[in-house]
Amino acid sequence: MVYRTSKPHFAVLGNVKGTDYYKNVSRFGTEVITRDDLLIVRFDAQLYFGNASYFKTELYKHIHKKGAALKGVILNAEAINYIDSSAAQMLEKVIREIHEKNIQFYVAGAIGPARDIIFTSGIITELHREFLFVKTSEAVTYFDEPKEISMLRAKVAHQKILTDKYQ
Repeated sequence: MVYRTSKPHFAVLGNVKGTDYYKNVSRFGTEVITRDDLLIVRFDAQLYFGNASYFKTELYKHIHKKGAALKGVILNAEAINYIDSSAAQMLEKVIREIHEKNIQFYVAGAIGPARDIIFTSGIITELHREFLFVKTSEAVTYFDEPKEISMLRAKVAHQKILTDKYQ
């Protein structure tokens, strides 16, 4: 259990041809399309002190593989149900470092509790609200055409933070 949570599944995603689905390139092979200018990854666990370093190492490994053509990184956060303070600080630093390389960082699919932490920690200061999306496909569309942003996407992605988790 400790090993599995300290080194959880980390997947690079690609677009399933002809759809708005983004799936693991290792599992779907030639059925998915990847791009040189965009890296889409998914982390399949909570993000906490025990795996923050692993997350950072894996992310940078894939960023370096893309090379100079890379212009954007999308973190599909659907499986991240919690981010502790150590991981939040790490994520803030990683986003800042990625921005310093002139690469944009996006978060897609963050569920309510994780989104609350993004807003209450310093993550949102580095990320900025306009780079938080409901679906990976919306983040990709925004990467390609920054003017394309729906009102529904904005409303859901920026949903009010619950002050009482039992409301």
